[in-house]
Amino acid sequence: MRKGRLFVDFLLEKPRPKRKTEGCVVGMDSNYVNGLVFSDGQQVGHELVETVRKFSKRKKRTHAEIKSRIDQAMKQIDFSGIRVLVIENLKHVKRGKRGTFSRTHNRRLSHWQYAYAVDLLQRYYEEHGVRLERKNPAYTSQYCHKCRRWDRRNRSGDRFRCMHCGYTAHADRNAAYNLELLGLAGVYGLRSLPNSELQRFE
Repeated sequence: MRKGRLFVDFLLEKPRPKRKTEGCVVGMDSNYVNGLVFSDGQQVGHELVETVRKFSKRKKRTHAEIKSRIDQAMKQIDFSGIRVLVIENLKHVKRGKRGTFSRTHNRRLSHWQYAYAVDLLQRYYEEHGVRLERKNPAYTSQYCHKCRRWDRRNRSGDRFRCMHCGYTAHADRNAAYNLELLGLAGVYGLRSLPNSELQRFE
């Protein structure tokens, strides 16, 4: 009872579908600027950046608005051809980076609601029988999935251009390809890939 009115909640549990045995392994890179970028060509939530840039302070209403927009973006994803989704493990991504980012950048990151997006994404994929895997995000935006060579100069802003083979792509798309590569290889990080140039540098 609230203010003389009765509210009743009904909780319904859906049966969990069986995991898919057919379909593709797809990588997904994410950030508040370009949203969710998939290695199969999909991209959703890229319009969120304009909303985030309008917020001056972190408030409850801003979080509610971002969550609503993330919900809308998730509904645009085509799950039909995906068997395994590979994403970045960003649980400890800020560890040891205190003072690295500007106050403005930190404020925008706080609005991005990445943890909420991942939780919602996992719920959607469970409903569609898709398995979710988390991988090490290190070097995924600087590593060329074509020639399997790494160079920190490969990425400049949103642009990826391999210094060794000349391959070009959007940096987030290239990162998604690398996450797909990790999923296909069954390893946690790029350093564990066979024939990877990163083995020389680490």
